[in-house]
Amino acid sequence: MALYRDFLFDFLMSIFEESTQNTSGRESELIACHQCDLLVEVTELEEGSKAHCPRCSHQLLKKPKGGVSRPLALSIAALGLFGLSNAFPFMSFKGGAGQEQMITLCHNVMELYRHDSQLLALTVFGLVIVLPCLYLVATILILVPMAKGQRHPNFPRLAKLVFALAPWVMVDVFLLGILVSLTKISSMAKVEIGLSFISFAFFAATFSMVVSSMNKEWLWRAWERLETK
Repeated sequence: MALYRDFLFDFLMSIFEESTQNTSGRESELIACHQCDLLVEVTELEEGSKAHCPRCSHQLLKKPKGGVSRPLALSIAALGLFGLSNAFPFMSFKGGAGQEQMITLCHNVMELYRHDSQLLALTVFGLVIVLPCLYLVATILILVPMAKGQRHPNFPRLAKLVFALAPWVMVDVFLLGILVSLTKISSMAKVEIGLSFISFAFFAATFSMVVSSMNKEWLWRAWERLETK
């Protein structure tokens, strides 16, 4: 009787363990919360889901929808829109005397520099033109090998560069400043929006989506799971 009871207990426990593994089907790992230092066991997340600390509700991990493919596609699209933003007239102004002037995104920087605003010109050039381009190129260099199941040899340096640049890119602030300025300029001259301005607006929105989809913890763990090829 005791032998039968032990056999039945072991059989039921094996069924229970197998059912829990099948329901989860995911590996677990310990993640330290950056806010309260609590070690939390987190199972492998589904796409689009997040893991939060049970003590302080700080976000521990976020797995973006589409995995690597989504931020990679957004980065390529943003880089293309950035190229369009610099290839066509940004906007044009028509004065009362029939004068018309067209400007491009790079021409804005040159005009600021020519009118004794060198510091502002360098700030706009760095935060709105150079850093976004550098961020997108580094992101693409990271994600293309990962999409192929490979490791980029300089991934640690590129990843640190990407996440260090993200807070300094002021694309949305620049776009907001232009919209505010247009309300004042429109009373003095007729303003026509160019193709580059529309491209830049879509670029700002796409760039924000790229930044939001690049989760640092998930990206490092996804890279660690890949084999060196």
